[in-house]
Amino acid sequence: MRHPSAIPKKIVNKVVARHSRLQAFETINPNSTALVVIDLDSATVTCGPADQAMISTVNSLAQTVRRTGGVAWVRSSMDKMPKHFAAILGRDLASKYFQGGHDEGPGTILWPELHPEPADICAIKLGAGAFFQANAI
Repeated sequence: MRHPSAIPKKIVNKVVARHSRLQAFETINPNSTALVVIDLDSATVTCGPADQAMISTVNSLAQTVRRTGGVAWVRSSMDKMPKHFAAILGRDLASKYFQGGHDEGPGTILWPELHPEPADICAIKLGAGAFFQANAI
């Protein structure tokens, strides 16, 4: 099974093995749903056809979810390589994400074609899963 975002097959297989399906939920209740967009930044989006379709879909979902719920944008900021990063992503991909995810690198900047709004939540993911909420996108 190939995930449309090009998430490595071993990670997709792990999720499917754990939940018996790729999607966690069969239905979504709009009154108790938020859209949380994680790591769609200038380090991970390559602007190929699949990425362009994904960005368009995320913008459409954000616009829809704002009617009844909320939208949160999560960006990365790493001061050191996370402990299991290379084991999960492979050494090359982990290094690429780490290089982009610190010192105001491209991994810390939301992809410019996304459409956050002032009422949306913006959070910065720090190192080992800690979060810092910021006021500005």
